[in-house]
Amino acid sequence: MYINNNKDKDFSKINRLENYNFNYFKFFKFFFKKTLSHLSIYVILIP
Repeated sequence: MYINNNKDKDFSKINRLENYNFNYFKFFKFFFKKTLSHLSIYVILIP
């Protein structure tokens, strides 16, 4: 019983970490898209 409980704790920790990474990745993609669009606007404006 105790070992099983420990496994569950580890699993929830891993799960939380994966969830965090996933959210961070989504945010990063969104941020990257925005930055790219701004960069393209600057590239158009600068010449």
